[in-house]
Amino acid sequence: MSKKISQREARHLRKRVAELERRNEQNASVWAREYIGGVHVATVTISDVSHAICKTARKLGHAVVAVQSDNGKFELSLYAVKP
Repeated sequence: MSKKISQREARHLRKRVAELERRNEQNASVWAREYIGGVHVATVTISDVSHAICKTARKLGHAVVAVQSDNGKFELSLYAVKP
């Protein structure tokens, strides 16, 4: 059987959960140079348009994944992925 908690404690815990969720949202939406759990393998210079695309995706909370094109050209396709 679980222990009952008071209304006061329940309100305190609801506020704490809301605060932690708000912080988590903020952390997910900030620009991050490194991706948690990812491995940095290279740095490349990109165009202004590609930079804006990546910056927009990151501000929306997405990770940007680059995939080499399979058509034999030296191209990268950029994907916005929701972690």
